[in-house]
Amino acid sequence: MKIITDINELEYSDWRSFVFEHPEGNIFQTPEMYDLYDRTENHRPVLVAMLDSSGKMAGVLSGVVVSVSPLFGKWSARSIVTGGPLLDSNSLDRADMLLSAYEREVEGDVLFSQFRNINDLGRLDPFFSSVKYRREPHLDYRIDLTMSESELWDNLSSSCHNKISKSEREMLEIRTFLSDAEIRVAYDMLVEVYGRVKHPLPPLSLFLNARDILGDSVVYVGAFKENRMVAMRMLLVYKKVWYDWYAGSFRGQGQLSPNEILTWNILRMAKNAGAELFDFGGAGRPDIPYGVRDYKRKFGGKEVDFGRFERIYHPFLVRLAKWYVK
Repeated sequence: MKIITDINELEYSDWRSFVFEHPEGNIFQTPEMYDLYDRTENHRPVLVAMLDSSGKMAGVLSGVVVSVSPLFGKWSARSIVTGGPLLDSNSLDRADMLLSAYEREVEGDVLFSQFRNINDLGRLDPFFSSVKYRREPHLDYRIDLTMSESELWDNLSSSCHNKISKSEREMLEIRTFLSDAEIRVAYDMLVEVYGRVKHPLPPLSLFLNARDILGDSVVYVGAFKENRMVAMRMLLVYKKVWYDWYAGSFRGQGQLSPNEILTWNILRMAKNAGAELFDFGGAGRPDIPYGVRDYKRKFGGKEVDFGRFERIYHPFLVRLAKWYVK
């Protein structure tokens, strides 16, 4: 087996095909996401690929190093991997090669590394333990879009039904958007939301570049009142899965209840586009109350716990960084 960490030594077409054909292939492990992070300030994409003796791709692990503050450099940086690693069925016992190579690429440059699982990677637990990662519980909600629209509607909570009906009376318009101006308005919502929860937010360029690099694989949807955006969601699309990526709404929109009708229409939109699964994204640790989880639960998805693998290199500095962000 050969390990590659230099993007110039790997054919994009081979990488793209490997991810697409893998049963757990996802957009977060594609070369397009690598390029997106490469064009976003304070983001450094990381690639580790594995080739077999014939030169055929056998595994890939793509992540990103994110710096919260350029002023502090690596002392505010973290490494994030979503949906990886991916290995072919004959190379699962070589997972330690990918993980060890990834550690060499990021260790010393970040405060901690985190693998955000979107599939069950329990079979790789021993390999993560061998490189000093610990598995933490973390919930996700998944909605089966192969059921009929009426079944999807019946699975919504009564409060969802009431709020959607209320929004319909308010005549909210749900539509996609792509212009720079509308993406900037959507980003302003995210700034407000992330500011309230004291969580770092990627720069605006990530969302503008996503439109240009990902093309049809990113969908921006907004709820509008008299042509004024009041809520938004950004979705990633890959094969037959829609991933909830970023969401927000301005304060003071409670009387319009825009979030429920927006999410409901996105489910319908995804189903009509041929999607079979809506990945609602993270819902926090099961032992910690989390309002986002309460919101997502109302849409009737299946709660799963694929967990996260995490390694903290500098515990004290991690606590300090969290204090700084707040």
